Amino acid sequence: MGALVLAGCAEGGTGGTAGTGSQSGGVEYGATKEQYRAAFADVDPITLRTQTPAPKGSATGKNVEDYLAAITEWSDGKIKFDVQYSNAVAPPAEIDDALRDGRLDLGQVLPIYEPAEYPANAALISTSFVSDQSVVVGTLQSNAWPWRSPRTSRPSPRSSRTTA
Repeated sequence: MGALVLAGCAEGGTGGTAGTGSQSGGVEYGATKEQYRAAFADVDPITLRTQTPAPKGSATGKNVEDYLAAITEWSDGKIKFDVQYSNAVAPPAEIDDALRDGRLDLGQVLPIYEPAEYPANAALISTSFVSDQSVVVGTLQSNAWPWRSPRTSRPSPRSSRTTA
C-alpha cells in the first residue's frame, strides 16, 4: 500500500526514465528514511482522506494507524491523512465507489463483499478455500475450527474445550 500512496503522489513529467531513481526524482529501492525525506523536500504537503474499519486507538486498527504514521514520518510530514474511523465514510461493500467518487483517496477494497463486481476474485476465492467465505457463515466457520465438530470423536489438539 505504501507504493500505492507514494505512486499516487508522483508527478508525471518528461526527461528521465521511470524507476531509475535519481533521473526520475524518486528514490532507489532500499532507500533510507533520510533519502525519502530528502526526496519530499520540494513536494507540497498533501492530505489524503482514508478510513479504517476499527475504532480510533483500538488493537484491531493499530496496524493501519502505525502504517499511516510511518508514511507521514518517512515523507517528513509532507503526506498526512484525514482518517475516519469505524468505516465512517463508506461500508466495506462501497469502498470502491468511495474511491471512484472522491469520498476517499486511499482505501482497502474487499472484493469478496461484491462478487458480482469482481467475479474473477470471487472465483479464485471460491476455488481456493474449502469453507464458505460469506460474511456470517465464513466467519463462523473460520472461528469454529478449534472446537470438536459433531462429526468428529475427538477435540482439536489446539483446543482444550470439551463438549457433552
